[in-house]
Amino acid sequence: MNPTNPIEFVVEVKSLERLNIDGVGSVEINDIQGKQLSISLDGVGSMTIAGSVDVLELDLSGVGSFQGENFQTKQATVRNSGVGSAVVNVTQQLDATVSGVGSIEYIGSPQVRESGRGVGSIKKR
Repeated sequence: MNPTNPIEFVVEVKSLERLNIDGVGSVEINDIQGKQLSISLDGVGSMTIAGSVDVLELDLSGVGSFQGENFQTKQATVRNSGVGSAVVNVTQQLDATVSGVGSIEYIGSPQVRESGRGVGSIKKR
């Protein structure tokens, strides 16, 4: 293995309900559809995602980023406990918690419940 060249995997699945990313790397998900998706990002990774689900649960820790501008969800629970950033596209209800110095930005006009004890931010984009 040569560490200067990235390793790329292409995975096709019939359904995806949970995804855990731990460590260094980037993930791109295109055109996902479903009822519910739970994502955990820990480390220095980044994720770009497109598609839609009814319910999203996102846990972000470390210095990673979640780019969900093109990933629409009706309801989302987003917890950011690191220094990373998350962008979510939510239409109905957003429960957002920042307990680190990271940020959560949202697109759409959902009802927003904010909580947190960090110096991070939760704001409309």
